[in-house]
Amino acid sequence: IKDDPHNLALQYIKCAGSDDTTAQETGRSLSEVQAEVESYINEIEHKQGGISVRIMLIFVNTVLSRIVEEISVNKSGISELKAAMKDSPIILAPVHRSYLDFILVSYVMRACGIPIPAIVAGQDFLRMAGISILLRRCGAFFMRRSFLKADQLYWTIFNEYLSIILCYGDLPIEIFVEGTRSRTGKSLSPKIGLLKEVARSFFECKVPDVKICPISITYERVVEESLMIRELLGAAKPPESTSHKSGIQFDDAVIEMHWLRTEIKKIKGDIAVIAGGKDDSFNTKRALSLLRDVLQLTSDGLIMIKSHYNNSSESVENSARPLLIYDTVFAAAADHITLAGHRNKIIHLFALQGLLAIVLWSESKAGELSVNLDVALENFRWLFSLFNDEFVISCDDKYEEAFYSAMRLLQESNVTLDVSSSSIRITPEGHRLVRFLSELVRPFIVGYWIFCQYALTNLDSHSEFSFKASCQGAQQLAIEYINGGLFNYFEVLSLSLYNNALRALHDCGVIKKSLRYRR
Repeated sequence: IKDDPHNLALQYIKCAGSDDTTAQETGRSLSEVQAEVESYINEIEHKQGGISVRIMLIFVNTVLSRIVEEISVNKSGISELKAAMKDSPIILAPVHRSYLDFILVSYVMRACGIPIPAIVAGQDFLRMAGISILLRRCGAFFMRRSFLKADQLYWTIFNEYLSIILCYGDLPIEIFVEGTRSRTGKSLSPKIGLLKEVARSFFECKVPDVKICPISITYERVVEESLMIRELLGAAKPPESTSHKSGIQFDDAVIEMHWLRTEIKKIKGDIAVIAGGKDDSFNTKRALSLLRDVLQLTSDGLIMIKSHYNNSSESVENSARPLLIYDTVFAAAADHITLAGHRNKIIHLFALQGLLAIVLWSESKAGELSVNLDVALENFRWLFSLFNDEFVISCDDKYEEAFYSAMRLLQESNVTLDVSSSSIRITPEGHRLVRFLSELVRPFIVGYWIFCQYALTNLDSHSEFSFKASCQGAQQLAIEYINGGLFNYFEVLSLSLYNNALRALHDCGVIKKSLRYRR
């Protein structure tokens, strides 16, 4: 960095009078507050150095060569990034899928001749003594995940430090706008607090311009996949499983993969192609190899999920050891959630038209009847408002605009809709895609329905309940429904789904939220 950010931050705090104000408000001496300011800056700042970066790159290169087969990079995007860096500060905004994200971004930047960025990292890493020192020397500066009113001085100092790196530094800044890793593979609603501070520097004329570079990162398999599944289920994945008796023929899977690739291209989706990746048979075999812990290919060419839940008491009694119902349910759910995580990587491409598809498919009795346009619009509006954050739909509150946008996307995918002034009808040629899109979003609707059933059965307007307990209660109800054979969407056992359902109901005004401080 051109100037020492540590000293610059101290100078800015003094010039702004933040230390004097804090001393007056808290009744402490100025020297005490200044010592606190110094400790906060020491806690936050990065100390990127050439030697540490080289050591880290050697270590990363060794690790990646063992766990990564290939890294595909958008070369034209790299060229655009280099050109943009010449005249203004750059904010790198990658999605967050794994702890490897910031390592891969830094590795690719260095390999492409771009300076390794200064990375906004969570304070959690400070508890990892040796790792935190190495991260700090490789460009990480640390931020507390939450701020109370008493932390106003800390927040002021952090914002000034961020502004100094932006305005006076020669490094790009990396901010994970989702705030946390996505355990489900879906995109998360952005946390825009840091981006507001970046914008403030621009509006206060500290920098002539700021460019934001979004970065998409997709893994064929995430390194910490099993840990994420345990976290989503709230339980460890048991080794026991029984054989699945149904599946899909390999040749049919190849046909389905070709069809899906075609549909993604129709809506301008970007598919990375590895060596041999244009052959759908090759891609299907590769997918089976990557998911060998979850899927199996039988001698007669049938692809099956390895773990399968059999809700008969006989299967439990005849197990190698006494099993709880929860054991077998979670064993099946873990594999289904793994597969759902890969589906979720593309769900943002289909979410909008998926919500419309399930409205049309349900109201038309599986494509048999016409659907009243006003009824379709009202049902879509309701689903759109409920799942706006679940799928990160970028149409704000303009549900009518989103409705006609979804219709246009369906028609671009060659789904023929007979649209009159008062009704919509799906033609037979569109049944396949509409049914597919409906099944993409149906598990989420079932999960939200389960949470509502739990709330209606166990809660009333006068009772209070904890966030965690209500999600666990809904999960237990889902287990009862699965055991009773009501449905087989095992991903509804994900606690993340009920977290989102609770927030959505709160945003819709159905549930009120209050804080209780521990004494």
